[in-house]
Amino acid sequence: MVNGKWLLIMAAGMILMGLGLMSPLAMEGRAQALWQHLSGPEWAQRPARIVHVDCVRESPDRDCARDGRFEVRYRYQYEGESYESERLGPQWLLADFDEHWYRSRQEMLSEAALHSRPLNVYVNTENPEEAEIFRPDGVGRMATASALGLFLIVAGVFVIFRGWRRLYENP
Repeated sequence: MVNGKWLLIMAAGMILMGLGLMSPLAMEGRAQALWQHLSGPEWAQRPARIVHVDCVRESPDRDCARDGRFEVRYRYQYEGESYESERLGPQWLLADFDEHWYRSRQEMLSEAALHSRPLNVYVNTENPEEAEIFRPDGVGRMATASALGLFLIVAGVFVIFRGWRRLYENP
């Protein structure tokens, strides 16, 4: 049987893990960004042609593969009008990805440009000049992390109360 002191330590760990999972939401305004995404305009998928793909280096002497970031320009049509965009996706979403993600996406886009293969982009139906290649997949990772974080916090508080009772009932 687990004594009250260990329950309190376990509960504190659960609460800290829960806060750790939820902290990116609170610190960087991702909850607000997610809400704006979910309640914002409709986005329609349209085929696009990649016009330009190149890496972005932090400094001229650095290797492109090390920095991982890239820029892209693409053309698409929406309701008979032609548009051009350079936007990859919402900044709050792109901030979550690492260098490996950027390198693999740069390779994918470079292949599409090299072979003139169309690529689906998301066009803002209210403002067709705004398009993005990568959109959040609904609620996605942020909501999952915050739900798990909230669960750990609630479970930790519950365990603290149980541990507190045991500690004072059996000193």
